[in-house]
Amino acid sequence: MATEIGYSVPADSHAFWLERFGTANIKTKEITERFGEQVLAFKDPDGLSLSLIVPNIADTRTPWETADVKKDAATKGFHSTTLTLQSIDETAKVLTDLFGYRLLAQEGNRYRFITDTVENAAIVDLLEVPVGHRGRNAAGTNHHVAFRVKNEEIQMELREQILSKNLQITPKIDRDYFYSLYFREPGAYFSR
Repeated sequence: MATEIGYSVPADSHAFWLERFGTANIKTKEITERFGEQVLAFKDPDGLSLSLIVPNIADTRTPWETADVKKDAATKGFHSTTLTLQSIDETAKVLTDLFGYRLLAQEGNRYRFITDTVENAAIVDLLEVPVGHRGRNAAGTNHHVAFRVKNEEIQMELREQILSKNLQITPKIDRDYFYSLYFREPGAYFSR
C-alpha cells in the first residue's frame, strides 16, 4: 500500500507548519530526520499519513501560495511516496527493471529508490515490514501511485515490458487529457 505521501516544503518552514497545525488541532509527530532530510509527519482527517519534507536538493518549483500560506512555507509539490511491503524484493524489481529507478540508500527497513528522469517527485521509499495487516482500500488509503512518461510511444513500450514480466495490465485508457495504464505490482503490501 502507499502508506505515506510526502510534500516538499522550503527550508525553515516547519515552525510555521507546527504553529498552523496546532491552531487547527491537527496532531503531528516530532520532526525527524530521514535520509538527511527534515520530516514533519501528520495524518489527514481520514487517517492517510502525510509528511512535509525539507529536501536535501533545492526544490526550484514555484510554491503553492495562498493568502494564509506564503511562499516561504508553502508546499512545492510531491516529494515522495512510501510503500509498505512484507518484502521489498518484487516491488524493487518493478522500480529498477521496468521504471529505471535505482537504490539510493537504506536506513533500517526503509529503502530509498530514485530516478533521474524527472527533477522533483522522483523518490519512492519502500518500507519492509515482514509482519503486518494486509492493506485494503478504505478511507485514509491511497490505492495507486501514478508514474509519468514523456509520451504515448514510451508508455506503450512500457506496457509491453510489463506484459513480458507476466504482469497483467489494462489496455490504454483515454482520460480525456491523458492516457493511463493500470497494473498491480507483485509485492505483498501492508497498511500501517
